[in-house]
Amino acid sequence: MKTVTTTLYFFYPITKQNVLFVFSCLLICSLCSLFGPPAHAKETVKEAKATSVKTTNTAKPDKAAKTAKATVKTTTAKTVKKPVKQPSLSGQQRKARLQHARELMGKYYKKSAVKSGESVKKINYTVYRKTKEFLPKKFKSQHQQIAQTIIDQSQLHGFDPLFVMAVVLSESSFDPRMRGGVGEIGLMQIRPCTAAWLAKKASLKYAGEKDLYDPIQNIKIGTAYMSYLRETFGGEAQLYIAAYNMGQRNVRKNLAKDVRPKIYPIHVMKNYLALYEDVNAKGVSQNPLFPRDIECTRIWQTSTGATTLFIEKLRFSAHIKQHDIRIFL
Repeated sequence: MKTVTTTLYFFYPITKQNVLFVFSCLLICSLCSLFGPPAHAKETVKEAKATSVKTTNTAKPDKAAKTAKATVKTTTAKTVKKPVKQPSLSGQQRKARLQHARELMGKYYKKSAVKSGESVKKINYTVYRKTKEFLPKKFKSQHQQIAQTIIDQSQLHGFDPLFVMAVVLSESSFDPRMRGGVGEIGLMQIRPCTAAWLAKKASLKYAGEKDLYDPIQNIKIGTAYMSYLRETFGGEAQLYIAAYNMGQRNVRKNLAKDVRPKIYPIHVMKNYLALYEDVNAKGVSQNPLFPRDIECTRIWQTSTGATTLFIEKLRFSAHIKQHDIRIFL
């Protein structure tokens, strides 16, 4: 029990009201001394102490706190992943080109002229240059649009642009006015009935036979048809290239007789390899694309000496190696 000494000075007359007021004040003081300050006062005191402690801690941090902060920073730095760098368009084109080249060449890829094309990051320059070289004079002014269409459609369908050029060379020798004996039209020699069927199937624009004389439209339809055949024959190059020339039914008939079509695929691949020979010359072609073309009759033989194929009057480039031309034997 605490004793409270209180000194009172009375400046007012002693009345009944004043005496009651004094006693009530004395009672309140005694109660406060007995039970302590109110709860809200205690909370304010605690908050004041906490803030004072915080200020002292922030003013002089401990070594343990410093090391803890450092470890937190290092862990956060490790957990933050760097953004994945997306491949460039030229990188995507190169990847698709090389994948298709391996599909075309198969086990002969490593020994072929195509493999040396891996060091070429961009093939576009060769496509532009050779397109201008091959086109007739009347169409040379359109060589940029035609070359870019070959590049774009090759990227769309996952083809090597030089393969598309090899097909065009084999079909029409890059003459958009070419018309075949069975009604084939244009650069990639497409029949109007095939174009109409494919346009519905692949949702392509096709307004009739005259569209096939347009080089750009012809390439779009031709590459889409080749892509369809590629998917139909499971990516087996020899079959889908042959089907482009002789039709799906004839290829299946030959397969039913255990015969695999070879002549047209070899013709296309001969042009394909010749284009890569030109690429390997670093863009400087001192000789024509097909130097010293000759007519020949040759029997290719395996390492065991067995005859595998007889090619009669096959035009081939003298600078193409023997193992390059024996792709589909």
